[in-house]
Amino acid sequence: MSSVIIKGLYKKYENGTVAVSNFNADISEKEFFVILGPSGCGKSTLIRMIAGLEDITEGDILINDISVHSVPPKSRGVALVLKNQTLYPNMSVYENLEFGLRLRKIPKEEIERRIEQVVGILDIGAILDRKTAALSGGQRLRIAMGRAIVQDPKVFLLDEPLLNLDAKLRALMRSELKTLHRTLGKTVIYVTHDQAEAMELGSRILVMRNGSVQQTGTYQELYDSPVNLFVAKFIGSPQMNTCEAELFSNEGRLWLRFGKGYEIALPDTPDTAGLIKYSGKKLLMGIRPTDILLVSGNEEKDHSAISMTVESVELLGTHVNLRLSGEGVGFMVSSPITTRAKAGDDLKVYLNSEKIHIFDSDSERRIN
Repeated sequence: MSSVIIKGLYKKYENGTVAVSNFNADISEKEFFVILGPSGCGKSTLIRMIAGLEDITEGDILINDISVHSVPPKSRGVALVLKNQTLYPNMSVYENLEFGLRLRKIPKEEIERRIEQVVGILDIGAILDRKTAALSGGQRLRIAMGRAIVQDPKVFLLDEPLLNLDAKLRALMRSELKTLHRTLGKTVIYVTHDQAEAMELGSRILVMRNGSVQQTGTYQELYDSPVNLFVAKFIGSPQMNTCEAELFSNEGRLWLRFGKGYEIALPDTPDTAGLIKYSGKKLLMGIRPTDILLVSGNEEKDHSAISMTVESVELLGTHVNLRLSGEGVGFMVSSPITTRAKAGDDLKVYLNSEKIHIFDSDSERRIN
């Protein structure tokens, strides 16, 4: 069991490109830690630095409190599984599993013991004699994981291993990876751009952007309390609605004005009162699609409801997503499938004022 600590890590290439910038993370023993970010943000570069396949420009990586900065890849105690499983196509499954161990001159009896253990864990006994070129995507991933497991590493590094699988197989393999993590009890660092994977697999998630850490926490923490606009819009599907807004005070209460004349009172709390210094400054207001409620026809009309028009309707599982437009503003609303609204309908909606996020327009940091 091993912890991984990353301190002030930088990766700068000779052409001046900075792939990783002042990256810090503290990953606990046995944790399933997910690094989540868009394509090109430096995730794969980071995982290769941990594996020892990319040089470190500045900073340090510690595994079990021991710096591995100068330790060669094969001696770091990590196993790397890539998005394109690099199996040997002309070898059988068994030969793929034993190949790395033979290179390390592991005794034959120990090799057999490890492979037997992996066969039991992954249930691959029926395909041991097959050539890997003839395997399905799911089988190839199992063999790639098997090759990692037989190394008995301290840390598993998984770089988007499900990327090339179809949606149904990805869902199945996510479940298998969770079970495998519980069975092995090892530290896992998992890289992905898919928040569904991050939400299902990660005990904690680190959101990465342009080579740097944006925020670390559980999925619920990232969803409920994003530190900035990027995290707010990257986490959640459909993504958070945002629009320009302005704070003002009226009779001792703080209000937000947005669109062309829409106004909503903020909760009367000490935290909200601290926002008074932002009065009159242009801000960004954010609200999740699930925090906008449709007013049913038999409900009493309320002055806090706002009028909007349905632009489009998207059926999605047990929910329906409505694209609404109003006076100078547009919102996506996620409601139960029982919603009968259709394109062109005029309706009223409530914005849950306790769930409104307010961001500084310049820094994009959340201020409430």
